[in-house]
Amino acid sequence: MSSPNPRKIVFIVLLSFFAFLLGVITGYFSRPVHKDSSQKLLEKLNRDGDWHLFEQFKEHVDTGYIDKVVRDLTRRPGLAGTPQQKKNAEYIFDLWQQEGLKAEIVQYNVLLSYPKGNHTNKVSLYDASGRELFTSKPQEKVLVDEEAPEEVVQPFNAYSPSGLVKGDLVYVNYGRAEDFKRLKEAGINVSGKIALARYGKIFRGNKVKFAEENGAKGVILYSDPADYCSPGDERYFPGGMWLPGSGVQRGNVVVVKGDQSTQGYPSTNYSYRPSEEEMSKQFPSIPCHPIGYDDAYFLLSSLVSGEVWQDWQGSLNFTYHLTGLLDNRTVQMDIQNENVYRPIYNVIAKISGTIEADRAVIIGCHRDAWVYGAVDPISGTAILMETARIFAKIYRSGWRPRRSIVLCSWDAEEYGLLGSYEWVEDNMKWLQNEAVTYVNIDTGIAGNYTFSSRTVPLLHDAVYKATMELPSPYDSSITLYQDWRSKSESRNELLPHPKIQPIGAGSDHTPFIALVGIPSTYSKYIGYIVDGKVIPINDYPLYHTRYEQYELLKMIDPGYTLAKIVTLFNCELIRQLVDARILPLNVRTYAGVIALNSRRLEKLRTAFTENNVEYDEFLASTERLKTAARIFHQKIVHLDQNNPLQVRMINDKLQSVERAFIVPEGLPLRPMYRHLLQSPSGLNYYGGTGFPGLEDLLELPDSDPEKWPQIRKHITILTHSIYSLATFLERD
Repeated sequence: MSSPNPRKIVFIVLLSFFAFLLGVITGYFSRPVHKDSSQKLLEKLNRDGDWHLFEQFKEHVDTGYIDKVVRDLTRRPGLAGTPQQKKNAEYIFDLWQQEGLKAEIVQYNVLLSYPKGNHTNKVSLYDASGRELFTSKPQEKVLVDEEAPEEVVQPFNAYSPSGLVKGDLVYVNYGRAEDFKRLKEAGINVSGKIALARYGKIFRGNKVKFAEENGAKGVILYSDPADYCSPGDERYFPGGMWLPGSGVQRGNVVVVKGDQSTQGYPSTNYSYRPSEEEMSKQFPSIPCHPIGYDDAYFLLSSLVSGEVWQDWQGSLNFTYHLTGLLDNRTVQMDIQNENVYRPIYNVIAKISGTIEADRAVIIGCHRDAWVYGAVDPISGTAILMETARIFAKIYRSGWRPRRSIVLCSWDAEEYGLLGSYEWVEDNMKWLQNEAVTYVNIDTGIAGNYTFSSRTVPLLHDAVYKATMELPSPYDSSITLYQDWRSKSESRNELLPHPKIQPIGAGSDHTPFIALVGIPSTYSKYIGYIVDGKVIPINDYPLYHTRYEQYELLKMIDPGYTLAKIVTLFNCELIRQLVDARILPLNVRTYAGVIALNSRRLEKLRTAFTENNVEYDEFLASTERLKTAARIFHQKIVHLDQNNPLQVRMINDKLQSVERAFIVPEGLPLRPMYRHLLQSPSGLNYYGGTGFPGLEDLLELPDSDPEKWPQIRKHITILTHSIYSLATFLERD
């Protein structure tokens, strides 16, 4: 028998090995693992948010942490452009880093405004011989111990031009458009005089704008005790929350926001900056200066001609008059301000989403203050920091958001939303594509009476739902929603909910909504209840004064009960927006509000008809949008939510709704505001209105030959935008 062939044996062994290897490979790739991984991926894509997360929010809220942030940030003045504000940015950055958040400090170089050098801005009263009878105080009285009183900026109005003006005085009430109209009808001429206006009702910049348009050569602003104190209650700060006579409200007076030197573009090192002469056209042309009511007393009591109407009477103890200074006295304003470039610092952090990481819910609050800013904005900054800390903690414990969360601490808001505007302009492209919503905080605790919200209609439902999940801070047997509804002065006109105000433009949500079309909301606690009585005052009495200190916030919210509730509200609202499979944005509500506002124009039907305005087609577009929105939400009800592609398509549509009203050319008379519906009112920058561009045009005098042609054009743009949105919603 012949011996085995070695080569043949090697061949058989190798053949067997490769056959075995082929079998292993075939078996591996034919096993049902691929199907299992696909199923797991599908389950991940289709998972709902953790609806029990709210219980963790309640467990984790730490009022001690809130108090620490408030104390730390109110020790020294936090004016934008100062070394302390840079330190405050680093403080926020360090806290977020400690919580494991990926944070960065983003710097911009912007145009800020300050009193010039050692000059003291002042208002003086002279007799006929030129003898000085009175001069306004250079600074507010120090009423409590302060760590750095020398850092307190003197009262001034940012971006007011310098000037030395002298002349007669006229009292213009709140300085609203209707106030100037009333004076004109009464034969009171403002032209060539200095206007004295009390703070309240509308944005101070609008007061200056209206005074300038009526020919005034200067504006003096003061806080009347009728608006900032409680009649008969002498508990002035520091003995209470009311405004002392020396308290002065600071603030900017520009009606177009963002850095004035780079409008439309971010303030980067490569940005073009116009000349001072070019920029001067963007600022008021007349000086403006704020004083306290102790000083205003000397001016108002010197007016002797024309008793004011009853609704113009303030609370100083004499009868107010409109004009005519006693014994030919004159008033002089001596204002020296300067505009200078300074760096500002935003702090940005992010928690990345796991399913839709390219979709972002943004939450922000500004950090700068005119002085100590315990209420505005530190009450809100503390809430932002606690909200960030809670989400960072539950993230470390294993929770993963569906969408990303971006946390923002803004600088230089008080100068006209500079920090947020520059960042939005710098990140415009990705925000247009990826931002879902913006949640603003700012003044989180402005009072102790009731919850309040300024929100775009798309987010009404989400706000209501969040408040329904929370207990009332004063009665745990009812919800925050029920407490809010019982105290609301008026109801939502579409449903029996508490009234939500139009978003307006008084804070950092403005560039998000009015520039890019990102649905925005801004909620806080407002109003005062003292000794069981509701006090009807404007905002909070110590607004933008030296006295907005730590002690004030502790008077309003002693145990941070309200701060805790507002923190929980923001956490729950963000949870909805971040984790809901279908975004909680209601187009039906938006369509209903648009239709309601369009019907309010019915009183103008005759004028529209006489001037060939297509009002009926405009109404028809709003009705079609209501139908399209109803059918669209019916589709959502019947949507296969286990199909991630269909879910994404619906969410993309919801996310794009607000963008339908962004027009590149902006409003007809205010091109820097690009949202047809959610830009601020031209009569009051703080407030909103149904159709802001149309309101601007309707305010033009009938003698203006361009008035009605522009109205016809703008109605066409509105109608087209509404029809376009309806068509967008109707498409499969």
